[in-house]
Amino acid sequence: MEQIPANHESQYFGGVVGVQTLKIKLHAPSAHYRIPHSSNPHCTYPVPPYSTVIGILCNILGNKDTIQEFLAVDFGLGMLSHYESLTREYVWYRNLNQQQHKRRYNTVSNRRWQERPDHPGGQSPVSVEVLNEVELNIYLMHRMEFLKVITKNLLHPERWFNHIHLGRSEDWAWPVRAQIINLEVSREPAMSRNAGKYFQWIPRPEYCWDITATHDYIEYYKSCKGTLTLVSNKYHYVLPSTGKLSSSSAGAIRNFTYIKAKMSAAPVSFLKPAVLPELYVDPAEHCPVHFARIEGEGENASC
Repeated sequence: MEQIPANHESQYFGGVVGVQTLKIKLHAPSAHYRIPHSSNPHCTYPVPPYSTVIGILCNILGNKDTIQEFLAVDFGLGMLSHYESLTREYVWYRNLNQQQHKRRYNTVSNRRWQERPDHPGGQSPVSVEVLNEVELNIYLMHRMEFLKVITKNLLHPERWFNHIHLGRSEDWAWPVRAQIINLEVSREPAMSRNAGKYFQWIPRPEYCWDITATHDYIEYYKSCKGTLTLVSNKYHYVLPSTGKLSSSSAGAIRNFTYIKAKMSAAPVSFLKPAVLPELYVDPAEHCPVHFARIEGEGENASC
């Protein structure tokens, strides 16, 4: 992974109007962000939900106390995703429940089907959509102390809880670059010329990180085409029998909060003739970046 120069603050912030943001570039040979209501095939979003990226950041932090502090306050989160192709894998899902096994083999001890040894349990063929050669840019607006900790920890995988993965555990990813940059606020056409290259979420105005920073955002959101989606955010452990919050995953389920957002991979639309909306843009990618507000929830927040 490329390291940040020692003088990165003067290099990236000197004389430029913008906002300090941590940018992490990840690459993965494959990725799968399952659309929850898809069953067979398991369909994938082209860009990860907020919950997946929050989990990646918490994994990199690698310390429970630090994670609690990180999640306790509001922060801004955006992402740009690009992939080369989409394929469909054909896999077998196994169910090791004894009753499922007995339905197929009659007894628990039998493992032969049509005179051949077979896998224990029930078996179901499932198709899974997979994104190939994925490039993911993560943008984080938070307190500088956390931006620096994440940047430093990216160079020390031994501090992570686990390997970085994009969706499934087998979809390994690695950091290509991490740097603290200045995102500019601009309406210049050249700064948004790659907007159609990347998939990203466009949060509804009430879920936007800073609606006052880009004055045209509300009108811009109205002009964007796309299906409104409930995108998973942070979650709490809840006991299904009582509905009460739990501090442990034992016997509990994950109860997610959601952000309403549109998915976009299209050129920025004009608000009026020859005038583009004023948006946060990454000058290196020549693409706008839309930030959702991830609300802090004190000690009850989970990732």
